[in-house]
Amino acid sequence: MHEQLAPAFLDALVAEAGERVLGSWDGPDTTMGPMVDRRQRAVVDRQVRGALAAGAELLAGGEVLDGPARSTRRRC
Repeated sequence: MHEQLAPAFLDALVAEAGERVLGSWDGPDTTMGPMVDRRQRAVVDRQVRGALAAGAELLAGGEVLDGPARSTRRRC
């Protein structure tokens, strides 16, 4: 991405992330459900911590939320 576009893009991305409503996959207001399982949640957490250790800047979120990962498997 061109460096002149990056600030506006990041602002829009952070704003969009802030609009997400986290919750159960079947929650009526949920716009982003849980990770598929605890193992995947741990993988993503390690990636975030590794990026921060390497100098990345955290702009939104970053913490592991309490509660289970997806506990109900739904078939499509």
